[in-house]
Amino acid sequence: MIIKSISGKIIYQSYKRTLKLALEEGVAKKIDFSNADFRYAKLSGASLDGIKATGASFWGGDLKGADLGLADLQRCDFRCANLEAICFAQSDLSGADLRGAYCGGMIVEEALLKDIQVSCPSIWNVDLARAQDMSGLVYHHLGEKKWRLKKMPWVVRGVDDFILGEGKCLWRGGIYQATNLPLELEKKLSHIKTSIDRLFPQKISHIAKDLSSRIYP
Repeated sequence: MIIKSISGKIIYQSYKRTLKLALEEGVAKKIDFSNADFRYAKLSGASLDGIKATGASFWGGDLKGADLGLADLQRCDFRCANLEAICFAQSDLSGADLRGAYCGGMIVEEALLKDIQVSCPSIWNVDLARAQDMSGLVYHHLGEKKWRLKKMPWVVRGVDDFILGEGKCLWRGGIYQATNLPLELEKKLSHIKTSIDRLFPQKISHIAKDLSSRIYP
């Protein structure tokens, strides 16, 4: 098995029969896979802890359940890849492109997600609060509108989930300015605040106030 760079240069050669096994072997030998071409690669469940692959392309690949913790993945191309349940714990993904990638169950504890680009709504099911840095994250809504975030937004679960952050709200497929929300959503948010005040009048009523301040900066 031969692993090449995006430009066609040979990076690593192995007697292993599959790319997955060859890559695992190379990672164990601490081979630098920067700018490697892994487009459409079948790497589901691969053990690639500590891989150095700055600028590599995993476009359209299947990395479901793979372990890429403690990895250097700056500026990698993960567009349209299957990243379900992948582990990026303590990895550096600064500047990586995840547009079109499915991110359900992705683990990002202590990961650097600075300036990454995403577009799949599955990103909101990821516990981004555990990331070390997600400043500059850009969400491409429907491939058109860009929503740049500086910190973890509020993800509110319910009959109609919605996401709040940076003076904007994502709800029912639309992005709205916090100062110009649909009337139906205004009523929904008002109900949430009232419910919190009623259930926890003393202990955590500040949460409702904080929620209001996030919606109406």
